[in-house]
Amino acid sequence: MKREVQFIGAGAVPAGAVRAKPAGVPARCLSACLLLLPLVVATPAAGLTVSFSYALDTNRFFLDNPTARATLEKAGQFYSDILTDTLAPITPTGGDTWDIRFEHPSTSQQAYDPGVNPGGLHIIDPSLPADTIRVYVGAKNLPGLAEAGPGTYGASGSAAWETLIETRGQPGIHTGNNADDFAPWGGFLSFDLGQNWNFDHTQFPAGNQNDLYSIALHELAHVLGLGTADSWYSQITGNTFTGPKSTAANNGNAPLIDLQSAGGHWENFTFSHIYNTPTSQEASLDPDILLGRRKLITDLDVAGLDDLGWDVAPPVTGDYDYDGSLDGDDIDELFASFGPSGLYNRARFNLVADNVIDALDADAWITGLANTLPGDTDLDGDVDFEDAQRLLANFTGSADAGEALPWLAGNTDGDHDIDFLDAMTLRRNFAFTAPQLEALALTPDQADALTPGQWADAVQRLADGRVVPEPAVGFFLAAAALVGRRVRLSRVR
Repeated sequence: MKREVQFIGAGAVPAGAVRAKPAGVPARCLSACLLLLPLVVATPAAGLTVSFSYALDTNRFFLDNPTARATLEKAGQFYSDILTDTLAPITPTGGDTWDIRFEHPSTSQQAYDPGVNPGGLHIIDPSLPADTIRVYVGAKNLPGLAEAGPGTYGASGSAAWETLIETRGQPGIHTGNNADDFAPWGGFLSFDLGQNWNFDHTQFPAGNQNDLYSIALHELAHVLGLGTADSWYSQITGNTFTGPKSTAANNGNAPLIDLQSAGGHWENFTFSHIYNTPTSQEASLDPDILLGRRKLITDLDVAGLDDLGWDVAPPVTGDYDYDGSLDGDDIDELFASFGPSGLYNRARFNLVADNVIDALDADAWITGLANTLPGDTDLDGDVDFEDAQRLLANFTGSADAGEALPWLAGNTDGDHDIDFLDAMTLRRNFAFTAPQLEALALTPDQADALTPGQWADAVQRLADGRVVPEPAVGFFLAAAALVGRRVRLSRVR
């Protein structure tokens, strides 16, 4: 038995393109991104893994630009973190074979179709790990900013094999006009070579730049089925999308769709809230984006994925970078948001609901959400030798580093140094282990009575393997001796 698969509307909707216009003028996505679609780096998560293949990046848009790769992978990480579906692995064997078909992300080669385009691109019998979708990425000259979408496939073998490829092991999945779920192998994503891109997801675009991170989020949503999947089109009635989660996220009203893109987007100027925040923003999957702006995924966009059949994890309070965990990056973002909570996208940091983001919110995050104590720089649930050693190794004293140093380095108050105040915060919650006390020849009461300088010296002697008590040195002198060999830690994202 042999099976050829396309999506509803395949061939009726041309490749989507976001068109760049002068600053302040919307760049319009004129149609849903491609429905007939065709070295791997994965962004892991507890559920879905979005895996990017750069094997077809023949113009080296990503291969020669690590910042662009990091930004693309950050966008993939967002979806990896919020989608928890369990997808079966695909491993061809014996008479069970298949091929994947998609548009080349770096050339004009179109997707393979045995009846229409026998010279098109396809890959025969790839293997795919469990819980993984694969997106082939690259760049070429396009009429707009980018285009993307899910791939198609052909399969031959047993009925069970064909069902596996169609459903990825998702129970009760239906396709075609009755589709109620979506489980693709992956797809393709291509960016325009001729644009002035902001490649860095950690920086907002300049007024004359297009934001790679925003466009990647938008286009990956198309790969995941928004505006492209059978289960999207099966819920369209007239000019509305009738999915119940999307309706609820749109204040109880079925959201309108953009007919100029054949129903592949929300209607222009559809507003929602940035996902898991009270901040209003145009939906990422409406057809427009302003030059020089960043547009993030909204509650409505995530609700659309839920309606397509994806399993969406509930948002985690305090997970400000949406990576699925409470970590040093989150407390660093909270520190960076100190000030009035009414400023852009800051209300979500105001954990004590007093309209200002300050040390009270940081304490609420540390003790209430992370369930630990101030000074636990590795957030492992205790304030111990590793935390103290890290702080002393990165101690700057009162010298201003010119930027906020990370929590991971020992910066417990979010300022531009790691100083006496940070050390005292850590010291208040610190405890030597019994073996460490034995090595230092100290009782617990003696350890509690150590002066700051004696405590710092004891930590350093443990680090150096010098466990015979020596005369205490002043805290600043002990720390200053370490500054010369200080290793600066970068934020890990």
